[in-house]
Amino acid sequence: MKNITYCFIFCMFLFSCKENKNGIILDEKTESVLLSEIVDSVTYIELETVNECLIGYINNIKYINQNYYIYDNSAKTIYVFDENGKYKDKFCRYGQGYGEYLGFSTFRIDNGKLHISDNIISKILVYDMKTGAFEHGIDIDRDCPRDFLVRGNEYILFMPDKGKRQGAFVFSPESKKYKKIMDIDNWNKGLLLLNIYFINDSTLFDNASNGVYRIKDRSISNQYIFNFNKKYNNDTDKGYQIYSCCESGNIFAFFSAYFEGSDEQYQKMFVSLYNKRTGKVRTFDKITNDIDNRKIYGDMWSLNNKIIHIIYGEEDKTGFEKNPILQILHFKDSN
Repeated sequence: MKNITYCFIFCMFLFSCKENKNGIILDEKTESVLLSEIVDSVTYIELETVNECLIGYINNIKYINQNYYIYDNSAKTIYVFDENGKYKDKFCRYGQGYGEYLGFSTFRIDNGKLHISDNIISKILVYDMKTGAFEHGIDIDRDCPRDFLVRGNEYILFMPDKGKRQGAFVFSPESKKYKKIMDIDNWNKGLLLLNIYFINDSTLFDNASNGVYRIKDRSISNQYIFNFNKKYNNDTDKGYQIYSCCESGNIFAFFSAYFEGSDEQYQKMFVSLYNKRTGKVRTFDKITNDIDNRKIYGDMWSLNNKIIHIIYGEEDKTGFEKNPILQILHFKDSN
């Protein structure tokens, strides 16, 4: 683990919060803040750079048993680092052969097993984590889950896209039966955003409805709906869209963008903090590191009640770009 002086910008705006039939409406207002004002502590973990592991772009990250499991889409590989960022191992079965994945969507690790969703061959592939050996494939009947959870011998599949099935389902491989536990009937046809949806093993964020849902046993219940006064849709061809959500203690961190035009390119990016305990919302156009005043953009992930910001682009003395740095943020409950 290495403490590094670094800073970042989360682009966003301060929203006033009010309830109506559409849920919590987020109105545009902005403020800037120093990082120390909104976090209790920041920890930096520099991922070791070795020849066997040169990360291009992190598409998924899990933290299990003091190890970070990081999927790099460019290499089609899961890399394993210990809690101090030291490289340990990698897992890659990319290909079209037996026991190989072709359309890696997302993964879960449960009870010593690695589960990988492959949306091209419509299967969940199961491997032994210790040996890396392929155990079996589970046919998911041409379905394409964006994310899933493992619940004993069953799966909770989240499938927001229009297709054979749409919604969240409990799927039993043994009986081949699906039980719908969540409807999605307000899909935003104008904007397709590919995100992680399960914030953690008990919370789901669906950016089709901008809803936060709680998962218990074999059911999903809504907790919050967040919306904009000027939400992106086909009619106006412009507006705001939440594209990611993280959770840390009593704080939800929403990452949003303003889109305009048929090319669906974002014009501005924003991050908002919502306090579940107080109902207060704060949104910033700039978050600045107190020490060196540098600002960066980056991805955010929820991991074990923490929020991790991915920092790319650090270089060694020769100018070689090293593996990313994980910036772990512990937000203050007073936000």
